[in-house]
Amino acid sequence: WACDPTARCGGQSDRVKGIVSAFLLAVATNRTFLVDSSDPFPMQWFFAPRFHDWRPRYNLGADAVRFLLWDHKEFVRTAFRDILEENTRIVVVNTNKRSLLGPLLRSKEIRGALSARNIHDLPHLSYHVWHFLFVPTPVVQQRLGSFL
Repeated sequence: WACDPTARCGGQSDRVKGIVSAFLLAVATNRTFLVDSSDPFPMQWFFAPRFHDWRPRYNLGADAVRFLLWDHKEFVRTAFRDILEENTRIVVVNTNKRSLLGPLLRSKEIRGALSARNIHDLPHLSYHVWHFLFVPTPVVQQRLGSFL
């Protein structure tokens, strides 16, 4: 999942939805999941990896196939099939607006791949994905602790 100054990433809740959707898409298609977010600040200033290191160690641009997913009807009609059939290991997904979770979880292919990993029917799926991926950095934890 990527968000840079040239992409329309939306607000924080749009970004959360996009990250969760892109993670599930990566799991279902056996791709590595990375978060490349530098706008408005690098994500690693606020979050660190918890159980999966999502930080890119190289430039995602050179060998990447990019999908800009703004229109959900278009996603279901064409982009989804293109992503499933794309054979490159690097697929960069930019998304915002409404969640792609619904179309993803209704897809027979994605549903099957996630069910095989006992993920599809997990209650509060977005919470579990976020908790699996992120933990606040020590600086953020310290600042939060001073308010609680």
